[in-house]
Amino acid sequence: MKYNSWFLVVSAVFAFSGCNPDPTTQFERAAGLFKKKESALPEPLEPFREGKDTSGQPGYGSLDTSVSNRRVPQSFYDEYFADVKEPLRKTIAAAPEFVPAYLLLGRIAALSNDGELAAINYRNAYDYMRLRKFEYREEDIRAQESDLKLHWAEGAFFLADREFSEQNYNRAIVYYDTILADDRLGALKPYALEQKHAVQEFLGLHERLELLRVQNRRRPDDPKVKAEIAALLMELVSGLTRMGKTKAIADQVLLATNFRVNAEANLKEIYAASPEVRLKDIEALLAFVASQENLMRGKFEEALENSKQASELGPNDAKYQFSVTSILTVLARGKNDPEYALDERMDYARKAVELEPESWRYLSAYAGLLRQAGRFREAFEFMLDAKSKTQEQEIRSQIDDYLADLEARISEGADNAQPSPPTASP
Repeated sequence: MKYNSWFLVVSAVFAFSGCNPDPTTQFERAAGLFKKKESALPEPLEPFREGKDTSGQPGYGSLDTSVSNRRVPQSFYDEYFADVKEPLRKTIAAAPEFVPAYLLLGRIAALSNDGELAAINYRNAYDYMRLRKFEYREEDIRAQESDLKLHWAEGAFFLADREFSEQNYNRAIVYYDTILADDRLGALKPYALEQKHAVQEFLGLHERLELLRVQNRRRPDDPKVKAEIAALLMELVSGLTRMGKTKAIADQVLLATNFRVNAEANLKEIYAASPEVRLKDIEALLAFVASQENLMRGKFEEALENSKQASELGPNDAKYQFSVTSILTVLARGKNDPEYALDERMDYARKAVELEPESWRYLSAYAGLLRQAGRFREAFEFMLDAKSKTQEQEIRSQIDDYLADLEARISEGADNAQPSPPTASP
């Protein structure tokens, strides 16, 4: 009751003094001031919050998924954005559920390198949207369509990143799921889905890593355990790379290298004691880890050599075969030559498909290479098979678009049909 009385008094004061307490007017004033202030900020020095750039995608803010960290005193931002925050606070005082105001306060806090305050404001925005079952109000639509492109998904991405950094993987997945459930976010869904899959992989990898660390303590001279730990660490690096979290990569690669080197030393000791022994599976895994390390360091030719060595030592492991395709693709992009080693890439991808015919990733990748070679009918069959191997609706939707493109090309009669050794599973 006291709060209501106070609020009425404040509103009366605003009205009497000629101030306009209308939340929309106050917010638009803040948005205009923010645009001017943001454009005058100094250049960023390094990412504050990492993530893949999604600039240009509708419905997401100008911060994309990386917020800049300008290394200047916190007091600078407190003063610099003070005149922007004032109308935002008035907006919230007049309309506590005005989501765009919280989003803009969150963005300001993130730009100010105040992660805690950014999380508080983004969480307020997210919680209000969740309470009303993510139904859009007029102010939400106008903020999204404005130059600032303020959208509740900005808060969801920020909060998901924060949960991920604290290893709260299941909580991060919940945020991505809410984005995927919003039909208005078509342009952001592929990115959210990719992030969700990466987090899910992290969850499984961390559980496996803990088990391997226990084994390593029990069997400190076992090269296989160390090699598996190194491989898992590089899988974590791969996930961090896909998520754009570059800061954590160097330490993970160094740690993986240390485990690999120690595993190689243990393996040499075993070979010296028993010359007749040859542990090809461990050699293959170590070669694969070395290929991934070199790939992350930009040593692509060395990575390719290691990867081919792994594929020869472990001919029955699909990931070794497919890694050759992946590294050759990186080289093709670097050379700006889509046709570079295309036949070789297809051969290794085909081997991966033969070894793991249930993998929609291998099937879709092979289909993509077939399409690149102009073999559209074969590409269509393998892409159709890939669709049958996943229940993820967003992935199936992307595959449908791909199939539609292939159908159009086939109907035009453009097809370089050639016999392909593997066949798509029924």
